[in-house]
Amino acid sequence: MIETGKDFNLRYEAAFTAAGGDPDSCDGVLWLRVVAASGLTADEIIEQIGLKIENGTANHGWLIGILRYLWDEWSEKQRLRIMELMGPRVVKCVLVRRNFDVDFTEAEKSLLAKCMQEINCLGAVKALNG
Repeated sequence: MIETGKDFNLRYEAAFTAAGGDPDSCDGVLWLRVVAASGLTADEIIEQIGLKIENGTANHGWLIGILRYLWDEWSEKQRLRIMELMGPRVVKCVLVRRNFDVDFTEAEKSLLAKCMQEINCLGAVKALNG
């Protein structure tokens, strides 16, 4: 599980680079470097990303990336919080439509089902539950 901002930064940069990204040209990675050096925890950084999205200085791609590249390294509680910050439409688009290659926990399925119901996408709820 990722706990410190420093660990978050190191793991994310490594995964982003392995996927072919250039960390030195990505605003999110550059921001993460600075924030991680300030001593914030990974959970505090996740909340900061949520605030940045809310005030328009970041987009949901930041959350999508940290889930896509580090899914197995987040705790269930952290993944749930990231999904909550993404909101129902983004959750549908990313986690259901793009079929993340993961096994969702029951709590994650419950949150996803709630999101799908909020946007009246009942077919996705059925698909999620097999």
